[in-house]
Amino acid sequence: MSCLSSNSGVWWVGEFVVSDDHAGLRQAIFDLLPEAAWQCCCVHLLRNVVDHLPRKGDDDCRAELGWIYDRRDLEKALGDLAAWLGKWQGRHPKLWNWVEDNVEETFAFHCLRREQASEERWRNTTAHLQRIAD
Repeated sequence: MSCLSSNSGVWWVGEFVVSDDHAGLRQAIFDLLPEAAWQCCCVHLLRNVVDHLPRKGDDDCRAELGWIYDRRDLEKALGDLAAWLGKWQGRHPKLWNWVEDNVEETFAFHCLRREQASEERWRNTTAHLQRIAD
């Protein structure tokens, strides 16, 4: 299966699918591609962070969570996540609980070969920028 892009916000490379966490969309992906690994889009996850922060949210908190996706391997990403959770647990417990429940769904790309992961991340970022421009 080759790479596919569409206005639906779903991207896949081989047996790897990235989408937002909409229940109906996820079910359709699992029905059509039952063998595929699924990942929640990290852009969508980071965008949803504001729903779990106080109105005057902490920009450093959001930025540091985003840095986790710059890590090249799962071990480093999980180490940074543990440090982030330790730092922000007391200050933003609602966000901390939500991140702990949801963030691992955004790490599936670490299971891809390095060249696939780089291509997928680039494609997802490009699609996001195209949607903003439209």
